[in-house]
Amino acid sequence: PPFNMMLGMETCREFGPYVFQILAQLLEMHKELTQPFKNIFASLLHPAMWAEKGNIPAMIRLLVAYLRVDYRVVGEKLEGLLGIFQKLLAKKRDDHFGMALISAIVEKIPIKLWKQYAKAFIQMMFMRLKNSATPK
Repeated sequence: PPFNMMLGMETCREFGPYVFQILAQLLEMHKELTQPFKNIFASLLHPAMWAEKGNIPAMIRLLVAYLRVDYRVVGEKLEGLLGIFQKLLAKKRDDHFGMALISAIVEKIPIKLWKQYAKAFIQMMFMRLKNSATPK
């Protein structure tokens, strides 16, 4: 709850990346998803959260932690995650974060849940490579 308050405050935006890093570390230590983590997951998909470029590395780490602990909560919002992937892939400075996200999705979520989207995200990756490859 204190983290929810901080993230909701207009004057505490600069603390967002730190809050996400702490949440990711806490979640990485858990074997199961507790209710407070379930409660904040939907807010991670909100576009305003991704508008702050400083949030992106920590939010990706947090989303990957969600996938590792319990993919089912994340799997219900798979289309939202794929939208985040698409947005990150479109920018040179963020494309590696998009690749980290899609790698975690493919690794942790059963194929039957994401195979209908596979063609689309593979096409996005190849278009990105074709149009403006990033040497990383």
